Amino acid sequence: LLTLRHPRRKTSFAQALTHLLSVFRSSGREAVPVVFVLDEFDLFAEQPRQSLLYTLFDICQGEKSPIAVVGVTCRIDALELLEKRVKSRFSHRQIRLSPPASFEDYKTVAVNAMTLRPQNEDDVEYFTEFNKRVSEAFEHHRLQGVARRLYNRDKSVRALFKTLIDPVCALTPDKPFLDVEGVCASDARQRADSKTELLLGVSILELQLIIAMKRHYELEVMTFNFEMIYDEYKDFMDRAQASGSVGLKRATKPVAMKVCGKF
Repeated sequence: LLTLRHPRRKTSFAQALTHLLSVFRSSGREAVPVVFVLDEFDLFAEQPRQSLLYTLFDICQGEKSPIAVVGVTCRIDALELLEKRVKSRFSHRQIRLSPPASFEDYKTVAVNAMTLRPQNEDDVEYFTEFNKRVSEAFEHHRLQGVARRLYNRDKSVRALFKTLIDPVCALTPDKPFLDVEGVCASDARQRADSKTELLLGVSILELQLIIAMKRHYELEVMTFNFEMIYDEYKDFMDRAQASGSVGLKRATKPVAMKVCGKF
């Protein structure tokens, strides 16, 4: 509002927020009602002093301001994070939502979230076909397998939504409908371990040298050279061969140096 009134004046976020709150305080009952929805409410509660929450709750307590604040969180102990002065302004009205009780309910929530509702007649044909494809996709055994695994894990619909984000964002005029293959590929990416992916193309010798480097870190030796790495690797291989637990031969120093040059 300050920026619109004075375009050339540089306004900080704090100044803009202060002005906005003062407008809400001075508004009467005839003003347009405003609803603040604070997603991940616990993050707001973790802020020092919780000034924003206190101010919003304080305005809501006034009879003149048609303002409401709705906090959404998955933490049960979110209210315990509030300071006493903030709790004094809180109405203590809570609505607890339980996860879907059955897999069919879980699937219904996901289908409803993916269902498009036409706003005008031009959208009816595409939206109808899109909704039909979504329903068919959720009946496919592969997509049901993905949904069932997520349901059995924690019954969180958010996990399924996270898997659906990539295939939905990949929709184009050439591929305007939800693809089961895309959902399964997104699920595979979600389950992939990033550390394991990094080690897929690493040879046994490279892995052994990396372990030798990590050994120096464990000993709090932050600076080391190839000779130190190779000595640690040689000691490791000697101990392993003496115990008979490893059938690999120890690499020579030139070979190990060539491999270290790749790091």
